[in-house]
Amino acid sequence: MLGGWEQCRALITFGTPYRGAPVAADYLANGARKFGVQLRGLTKLVSSFPSVYQLLPRYAIVRDISPEAKRLREDGAELPLLRVGELPVERVGDLSVEQARLARENFHVKLRSPRLQGDQAWNPLAGFGHGTVQALEYDGKKLTVAVGLPSARELAIDEPLRDLLDSGDGTVPALSAIPLELAKQRLWSWENGKHGTAHCERYLLRKLVLSLAAMGSDVDTSHLEGPSDDEPEPERPATEQAAALAESVVPAAGPTLDLALDAVFASDEPVEIRCAVRATMVDAPATLTITAADGSTTPVVPALEPCDESGAGFRWELPPLPPGAYQATVSAGSLELTTSDVFEVLEAENSA
Repeated sequence: MLGGWEQCRALITFGTPYRGAPVAADYLANGARKFGVQLRGLTKLVSSFPSVYQLLPRYAIVRDISPEAKRLREDGAELPLLRVGELPVERVGDLSVEQARLARENFHVKLRSPRLQGDQAWNPLAGFGHGTVQALEYDGKKLTVAVGLPSARELAIDEPLRDLLDSGDGTVPALSAIPLELAKQRLWSWENGKHGTAHCERYLLRKLVLSLAAMGSDVDTSHLEGPSDDEPEPERPATEQAAALAESVVPAAGPTLDLALDAVFASDEPVEIRCAVRATMVDAPATLTITAADGSTTPVVPALEPCDESGAGFRWELPPLPPGAYQATVSAGSLELTTSDVFEVLEAENSA
């Protein structure tokens, strides 16, 4: 949109919501809330920004569960998923359906990124493994969010591909972090990072440096193979291609951490942090480190188990922390998995 891409050697993005994120619809429709209070002033202000509507999903992700839709389904009708701008009302909370429709038509549809040419490389990084708002449901009055993706039938994709995309970085779904222009290519990377911290994880930065070094190299090793008379592989059916794609790059095949914590706490309330471990076996306890903005660390308390009914995870409850910004980092024992997220502690009203 601003130009300059022609001079780029490479474009590397971290959890960019190319196709929007359902959490934006939740914010507009239901407002910002904290401590059980709806922050009407903040919601009204942010809802006036066109950029918030540009963050709405460009794809159909709303399931209509209104009484009328239920009646039609009972009569045998198959109702497709809706885009936010296709809802059969003018407003849902502070969300204007007309503005949602115009945002898609005037922003997403028109802003098709130019295909990079020549030596330029485009490498989106998609976060996975963390609970992420993936879908919306409309009951005739309000929108509610859902963490899991709709069924493969509703999405009109194959089941292996749905499983591949059924996660995110806690804010942006994996599906949205893949640009439409690269949808049929394997030019994206997967990382088990959170949306707000993936760009500063040490292990990820090391990989980024190596990738940038490779991009800047003019070494060509293709001649080492010599001439080849191999016949090209025959085109495989779409379902087989989807299965092969899932088998080759599906992140769910490996262990992941699913870190969950609130973005804001009061200075008089405990800080609860949960981390589910998606692995065959957890052979060592997870460790938690809390780092303040000044670099100091808070002593770690023992984890309270289990995190969920499966027992595959950990939960911590820290005593109230002083106001300020913090980073929570979880490492899962000998699995050598690490992920982190940030949160803010605000001065409690009764302590002023």
